[in-house]
Amino acid sequence: ALRTAPFYGATLGGTLLTTIDGIRINHHCQALDTQGQPIEGLYAAGDTTRGIMVSGDIGVDYLEGVFSSLTMAYNEGYIAGTEAAEYAKK
Repeated sequence: ALRTAPFYGATLGGTLLTTIDGIRINHHCQALDTQGQPIEGLYAAGDTTRGIMVSGDIGVDYLEGVFSSLTMAYNEGYIAGTEAAEYAKK
């Protein structure tokens, strides 16, 4: 613990918007551990499962990326929500 003055502080903001790789999931949208096994009660959907979608040579065109990303997010969100609700009933 810091107990001797002077003390200094700084305001920092978050800068992480997405991951390069994303959380690995199975077809039930369960998050997987490093051995590929489902983590009980943890579900993931959308950009957290996929990483960055950018335009240009290294990715998809902008609009295609937006629509593809939203479509996947909606579908995965539905699956993850349904699966999580079923898990919560246990």
